Amino acid sequence: MSALTLDLHGRRLEEAVAEVTMYFDRIRRTYSSINNAAAPSNSLNVTIITGKGSHSSQGPVLRSAIQRLLIKRGMNYTLEHHKGAFTVDALSGWDLYAAGPATSTKVLVSDQQEFHMQAACKKKASYGASFQQAATGNNETIAKPSIMQKESSVSSERTEPLPKHVALENEALSLAKRQSMIDAQQQKNEQIKLRNDKRLEMKKAIEESRAQSAIYDRCKEDEEAEFQKALALSCQEANENNNRDYAADDLKIAIEQSLLEEQERQSRETTLYEENLNKALEESAQDSPKQEQLDLLQILALSLKEKEMEDMRERDAIQKAIELSYNDALHSSDDSEVYQLSVEENDIVDQQQIQIRVRDSAWFYIDPQDKVQGPFEPDMMRAWLAAGYFNGDLRISQQQIGPFFSLSTYFPFYLTTAFNPDVD
Repeated sequence: MSALTLDLHGRRLEEAVAEVTMYFDRIRRTYSSINNAAAPSNSLNVTIITGKGSHSSQGPVLRSAIQRLLIKRGMNYTLEHHKGAFTVDALSGWDLYAAGPATSTKVLVSDQQEFHMQAACKKKASYGASFQQAATGNNETIAKPSIMQKESSVSSERTEPLPKHVALENEALSLAKRQSMIDAQQQKNEQIKLRNDKRLEMKKAIEESRAQSAIYDRCKEDEEAEFQKALALSCQEANENNNRDYAADDLKIAIEQSLLEEQERQSRETTLYEENLNKALEESAQDSPKQEQLDLLQILALSLKEKEMEDMRERDAIQKAIELSYNDALHSSDDSEVYQLSVEENDIVDQQQIQIRVRDSAWFYIDPQDKVQGPFEPDMMRAWLAAGYFNGDLRISQQQIGPFFSLSTYFPFYLTTAFNPDVD
């Protein structure tokens, strides 16, 4: 690139302005050193390339700055047709210098009479000394006249400070030094106190933080201990509840098994008793006369009734034992679920108790669909028998759970004696 061309592509604004300024100063110094008597009409054209600013989001910032600098220096320039460079006369315009350091000036003011007196004394002393030395050839210092000495002493007294003033100035200086030392010491003491206060506050904050941390640790340990204790109690209660549940389940299973066994036993005994009774009736019908047969039937009916009473007493005893077992289970358990289970079991026992309760004045029968119907009063049963609704094969009983026997078995002459309390 030519020395008369300056390319500013890629420069920042401050760097470009400084580089253009140094470029112009270097050209002007070089030209001045070569041509000291150069005519002011001489010119030297250089090219400053700035770019059009088409790639910048803010436009031609660099070009505008260089143009303002040229205008400020009063230089002759032209903008190229593509508007990306300047043709500048480097010798035109002015040189710009930075302002020098500031200097202070003062004017000494003195009395006019005193000024003329001092000047006259100096002039006379100079002329007299020169004439006397020239006439005698003596180079020794000649004493001044007394009047001159007096004026000189007066002048020196007026120009030099008095000892009193010097002492006052020294005292003021010493006082200022002492005050400055005192202020410095106070400031130092305040800084030391401030550092100590900050140190104490930091120490106090650290101690409080440690105390809070210790309290938090203790609270955490207490909570952990309480949690472990509650967990242990919960596990113990859960185990106890499980044990009570198992005991209640075992008791329920045992009761149900006992009831089933009792029902099976009663069914077997009833079946065996019916078979023996039918067998005895058949034998008595074949071998005994009619009156003896009636007596035998009455004896068998009484025996049947005694057997039913005995079964009823046994069931009552079993029922009481079951109730006592459930009452014990109810009192030994505090859990609500076990209590609910006991209540449900008591309801089952009550239903069983209702089923096995004997009602001497009520009758039950089994319909053709094998369903138990009743209880019914004896008068109603006799009315249905008289109306022809019943026959000798109707199975009847005075208990809801049986045993059920045929009407002809209960009452051999059922058409006249059935459901009659006097016959019972």
